[in-house]
Amino acid sequence: MNRTKVSHFKDFFKLEKNFDFNTLAFLLDRKENDNYYSPNGKIKLRNFDIFHEGKFFSNFVKDLLLDKNFNKIDADIHASMSKIGFSENHQDEESVFLFPLVGSVIYNVYDETNFTSYYMSVGDLLIIPKHIIHAAIPLCPRIVVSVGVFD
Repeated sequence: MNRTKVSHFKDFFKLEKNFDFNTLAFLLDRKENDNYYSPNGKIKLRNFDIFHEGKFFSNFVKDLLLDKNFNKIDADIHASMSKIGFSENHQDEESVFLFPLVGSVIYNVYDETNFTSYYMSVGDLLIIPKHIIHAAIPLCPRIVVSVGVFD
């Protein structure tokens, strides 16, 4: 899979077992010193790949990559309990592979003159190359796994 261009795949994966907010709460409790909570309701679980479920996504992305030249892969979870948990426009130092596990979210991806909106629901995959400006706009409570591939 090419990580140098924005790519969106509908119904790309199927979860073997349910991942819900109870599962997320359990993981957040186990890693309580490495979580981020923002005033607008965003939650970030860093280093998700220390858990079995996170390793699954990191390994899944490794297997997808055509180009095996990378320094590191990591996985985080981004979640929000309401639709106000949007992210600011930002760009990452790594290419990101985004997998919604709960809810739906729109990702706006910007180029120099325009933006494209991608509607994401459970089972979809969105690849955003490094240094591409983007933002998440949750439509309801959501949980998204973000796997970063660093050059």
